[in-house]
Amino acid sequence: MDRFKFKTTESTVQAVKKETEKIKAAKALVIGGYIPSSQIDGFTKALLERFWSFRHQKNLLKGKLVATVLTGLAPGTLNAVNQALAAEFKEYENMDLIGQVTVQGNC
Repeated sequence: MDRFKFKTTESTVQAVKKETEKIKAAKALVIGGYIPSSQIDGFTKALLERFWSFRHQKNLLKGKLVATVLTGLAPGTLNAVNQALAAEFKEYENMDLIGQVTVQGNC
């Protein structure tokens, strides 16, 4: 995807600001990820870590609807990651979790 090919620090900052505005403007978020080896993939983890900037002062995601979709091979791991995501969205982000879907199998 071209939008993730950055050449300068300024273009990186502008791209992050653009994605941040999209997240803030959305009525709901669907967070999807896969479980390659007992934990969520790096791209999804990086997105979730960005959420800190939304909550650390003004809790900008409070009340936003969120759903998760996860895929992986181990049912126990899928359940554990789903529970961790539910706790993060409810307790840290104060978002309204409206559903979680898991798909067992290769991504």
